[in-house]
Amino acid sequence: MQDIFKVKFRGVRGSIPVPGKNTLKYGGNTTCLEIRVADNLIIIDAGTGIISLGNEMMGQFMSQDEKTRNEKPMKATMLFTHTHLDHVIGLPFFTPVFIGSSRLNMFGGMYYDKDFKDSIAQSMHSPLFPVEFDKLPALIDVKNIRETEVIVLKEGQEKPEIYNVFRPETELTDNDIKIFTHQSYAHPCNGVLVYRIEYKGKKLVFATDIEGYKNPDTRLVKFAKDVDVLIHDAQYTETEYNMTQGFGHSTIDMALDVARSANVKNLYLFHHDPRHTDDILDQIHDYAKALFTPTKMAIEDLEVDMLAA
Repeated sequence: MQDIFKVKFRGVRGSIPVPGKNTLKYGGNTTCLEIRVADNLIIIDAGTGIISLGNEMMGQFMSQDEKTRNEKPMKATMLFTHTHLDHVIGLPFFTPVFIGSSRLNMFGGMYYDKDFKDSIAQSMHSPLFPVEFDKLPALIDVKNIRETEVIVLKEGQEKPEIYNVFRPETELTDNDIKIFTHQSYAHPCNGVLVYRIEYKGKKLVFATDIEGYKNPDTRLVKFAKDVDVLIHDAQYTETEYNMTQGFGHSTIDMALDVARSANVKNLYLFHHDPRHTDDILDQIHDYAKALFTPTKMAIEDLEVDMLAA
């Protein structure tokens, strides 16, 4: 078993993808995180950033001989914060879903009392896409996940398991990969899920598409308390927020308030506004660092070693 815990930003942009000369430094793809933990691949959200990840997975898979391909299919645990278009638009173009041997375990929240599978299936539905979700060749297991549950990946375990956080059926250790959820309602249409991933005593929180308050969200602060890395939505400047209040996204200052209150070690500003050029994001970084030194910017293809964080 590999002893790794690394996060790679595959897509850092909010709302819509923005390729072009003004976004070369920070990237233009929408939300997707690639997380390698021990021998497991965890993916959060399927914005356009997932497309390049899928192509790389497919290239590595096809470079193996047939015997190895049969023994080592493509596998991933896929977590979804919510199913707004910029977070699922890459799923129909994620190559592994079209390979029959792929094994994908998907988790997401229930919205309007609808199972997550029904919600995610709408991202691949006629007449908008020629292949229906239920007809994909890959072996896909879709489950609802709730705030009272923890997803656990154990060494040698074929599939992730779900336990009640208050009554785990088995003792959990630092060697287990544990994924906790926090339900935020600070985003239009039933809110989003915030995820915390723990491994070997290191903790990562991913909190996108949440709108802050005048004072920090105490529930989120508690959920992110003392984590090694917090990735937080910071789509708007204070000036922009005057016109976008209620859209379900935070300002830079809101993200900083949560990070300071939670005593996080490293903050990554995320879900960059599609109107923000590289120059504007450089200015935002300078502003944020002056207020909270361990602030960094989420940059497409940037890799963070959690075990060294």
